[in-house]
Amino acid sequence: MEPVKFDARERLMAVLSFCAYCDFVLLNPRKIYKDLKKLLHTVAPDQEIIWGPAIHKREIEIITESLMFMVKDLGRPSEYTVVVRGTNPLSFLSWIIQDFDVVTLLPWAGDGDERCISRGTHKSLLIHRDETIPARKVPGAGTKIFDFIQDIVQKSRGRVTFNFTGHSLGGLMSPILALWIKEHLPEELAEKIDFHIFPFAGPTAGNRAFAEYAERSLTSCRHYGNPLDIAVHAWDVESLKELQETYREYFQESSLLRKLLESVCERVKDKGYAQMRDQKQVPAEMMTGIKNPLVQAAFQHVFPYLKIFCEPSRGEKIVGGLWKKLKPLLDNASLEKGEKLLLKNMIEAGFDLGLKGGSKISA
Repeated sequence: MEPVKFDARERLMAVLSFCAYCDFVLLNPRKIYKDLKKLLHTVAPDQEIIWGPAIHKREIEIITESLMFMVKDLGRPSEYTVVVRGTNPLSFLSWIIQDFDVVTLLPWAGDGDERCISRGTHKSLLIHRDETIPARKVPGAGTKIFDFIQDIVQKSRGRVTFNFTGHSLGGLMSPILALWIKEHLPEELAEKIDFHIFPFAGPTAGNRAFAEYAERSLTSCRHYGNPLDIAVHAWDVESLKELQETYREYFQESSLLRKLLESVCERVKDKGYAQMRDQKQVPAEMMTGIKNPLVQAAFQHVFPYLKIFCEPSRGEKIVGGLWKKLKPLLDNASLEKGEKLLLKNMIEAGFDLGLKGGSKISA
């Protein structure tokens, strides 16, 4: 079979999506901005931050729940990219409020609308649209993303291109945010924009009626997914059931994982969750040396995307930076020694495998 090919823009979007995880353990917006700017200078030097990074956190948490930023392409002055970060792995509230609140569906445009999205997606849209705003001394300080985009388009003499991208939760929210902005801009401004959406590893946002509506509205929106990545199948019940065969050995060894998936399928079976149909498959394989099901799932959610889209030098700088931030936490976390070692090996060996073609992981 001929290998799947990805063009320069697709690769750039993936790089920007993973760069969004920079400094996810920090709270200082100015510090995050400086570190992200430095990282982009290394891995995407033609991209300049013009808005953000904007962060959102809740008073009861000590880390960011959400993050977004916008860059301008220095080689194409009329092209911009909005980047939505995936779930902060350390934010418990982000998992609960934005990712897993999927039992209840809400109408996209008010009562009676058959196009529905999950309550978690709705909450996430409100957070990114209204509450994720750049702080003082950060580009675009005090300006919401909608207002900033509207100002750019108003001042533009010709057409402008806006890319929207993100990984994981960012893969879910990048098309949702783009769709909402397109709907709410004045018609004469929306018609000046070429929208291009690049979601990576994103779960379903809502039901089939909503997915079909989004397909019609966002004509240049292609989802990129590893078929072994559980997130890509959530919350489509039939798709999740098919995935059970792939993860069969883990269900045999872990009744907890099997029961968890069965419980999720039972609770959303009548919701009709569906992905948009334009999908591009990211090639990957099950890592037979990984015995821990959560480690396998985490590996499939991250490293195949890095391997395909990021050149080794770029990937090393992105993931290496994350590991530098994670290591102190692991050293002090209340984990058993074996679990620490497992997670450490997954990140280090998984990264080595994903980007350098190393031997299979032994967890």
